Amino acid sequence: MRILLVNSNTSDFVTDKVCQEARQAASPGTEIVPVTGTFGARVIGTRSENAIAQHATLALVAEHAADCDAVLIAVSYDTALQAARELLPIPVVGMTEAALLTGC
Repeated sequence: MRILLVNSNTSDFVTDKVCQEARQAASPGTEIVPVTGTFGARVIGTRSENAIAQHATLALVAEHAADCDAVLIAVSYDTALQAARELLPIPVVGMTEAALLTGC
């Protein structure tokens, strides 16, 4: 299984940290494919930054999801989660959504 891990902001540091955690949690044989936003905020902290990050997220998904089995939106705002689900025929999960559902 290949999971596209999308960090909607432009921080490679954040992408690397989230990717490390995802690889530790993933089942053996699962490949985590990390990508980082190419434009927008270094760390998303406002509504306007999140709006810009939605565009960046959809661009990353369109470019990288074709050979993946699922997508993880790896940002606390679950940026562009619903829009990415509209675009793709594969599961798209938000990091915050997954955490909240696990806690329920």
